Amino acid sequence: MICPFCCCDKTRVIATIKGLENRRFRKCSSCSAAFETNERVVARYLESKYLITEFKEYIDEFNTKADKTQDHKEQR
Repeated sequence: MICPFCCCDKTRVIATIKGLENRRFRKCSSCSAAFETNERVVARYLESKYLITEFKEYIDEFNTKADKTQDHKEQR
């Protein structure tokens, strides 16, 4: 995150309040200014084709882990 006061890109998170909107309190390592950022979920409809192609490697990895877990349970 870039500091809005001095434009340094070395900032660190000093606290987080989690919820539907995450609030992060950050401190710049250059000018020592503290500032707050907000993260909000942008919910919108995405086609399943897009999601499957975009996240294929993660889906494959999840399925592989699930298969291994299922095989392990069946061996018991």
